[in-house]
Amino acid sequence: MELLDADMRRQAGAVIQACRDAGVRLVAVEASTGGLLTGMLTLIPGASAVVDRAVVVYSNESKPEILHVPVEFFIEHGSVSEPAARAMAHSGLALAPLAHLCVAVTGVEGPGGTSAAKPAGLVHLAAVQRSKPGVLHEAHHFGDIGRELVRRASVEAAFALVLRRLHEA
Repeated sequence: MELLDADMRRQAGAVIQACRDAGVRLVAVEASTGGLLTGMLTLIPGASAVVDRAVVVYSNESKPEILHVPVEFFIEHGSVSEPAARAMAHSGLALAPLAHLCVAVTGVEGPGGTSAAKPAGLVHLAAVQRSKPGVLHEAHHFGDIGRELVRRASVEAAFALVLRRLHEA
């Protein structure tokens, strides 16, 4: 399966259009997707009016350093967890004063780095918006379907989460 197919373009285009319609600038904090989410969005014409910035924090060492979240936080909760995704989303928004919404994604693609508690295909996403209270969080268990497909599924889930956050009352 081609990673960037018509369906992915359609989904990315829907996110860009919804953000434009809402006057929302977007920031992404990506761990397991390694920039793929932002890469997909920026393939869409007009993305520069929406995508403010992206932060890729792939290594465990980069997360506390770049996001200004204490290393003890990640030691306590793990870098693939609901608290980590929420902290990453809040930190991303704090790093982007002109952005309105941040989506964060962290997960285990496999085959290495897995455990019984954190199997391949486990992904946590969070979205926070300045104008709305709370954080939306989702956990997905995509299974051990391979790195490329876990990344693709994660990006699709992030697109859906952004749209859900935008359409909340």
